[in-house]
Amino acid sequence: NKTIGEDQQLYSMLTHPTTSLRGLWMSSTNLSSRAAIYLFTTLQHNKTLKVLNISSNSITDEVRDTMTTALRSNCCLEELYMWNNPMISADTSRAIVRALQDN
Repeated sequence: NKTIGEDQQLYSMLTHPTTSLRGLWMSSTNLSSRAAIYLFTTLQHNKTLKVLNISSNSITDEVRDTMTTALRSNCCLEELYMWNNPMISADTSRAIVRALQDN
């Protein structure tokens, strides 16, 4: 089964020069760590997204480096919801908070 987290068309849309997407709700979509890494890699180049909800997925600590890099470089994202991703450790959560504060 193909999940929304693995749909490359969505990610292409995020980086398209004419995109005006302001919010993306991907909660409870079976978003894997691999797909989240790809998502945050593309967000480094997105200048319109203000709200991202990736709650209740299967994201793990594997996303830490890519996510923190993206959060430091994306000045547009204002709200990030990622509760109920139980495989993310407290250390990774703290690193994400620091990245958001650095931005």
